[in-house]
Amino acid sequence: MKDAERRREQERDRMRFLYKRFESIGSKTGEDLKTRLKGTPVAIRASGLAVVAAQLAASANAEDSIIRSLLAEWLLTRATIFAGDNQGEGIKDLLARCVQSSRLEYEAAQQEALRLMEQAKLLAAALWP
Repeated sequence: MKDAERRREQERDRMRFLYKRFESIGSKTGEDLKTRLKGTPVAIRASGLAVVAAQLAASANAEDSIIRSLLAEWLLTRATIFAGDNQGEGIKDLLARCVQSSRLEYEAAQQEALRLMEQAKLLAAALWP
């Protein structure tokens, strides 16, 4: 499979994953989630995936709970970076993997997290205009 085809397939996989998670979210929570998602890619770029994962783990906010579940599930079980390590599926497991990974692996995970959050932001804007 060519690189462009592979990227498109990964984008479709991310979108299917996100849509499935967003289907059951009500409009009020969806609106709040949409607002919170707007700042998540910026936070990841500015502070890094490990810092954002730690902030999400410490938050009691409902929208942060959704975002941390999305990131942890996608990066630990769906994306190829950390998937298959069998080290758990929660945000604390993701934080541990970020801290224990090589710089290259961490950067790849951070880029994948950014792609996921950018697509989540677009989908939320479409579902909750």
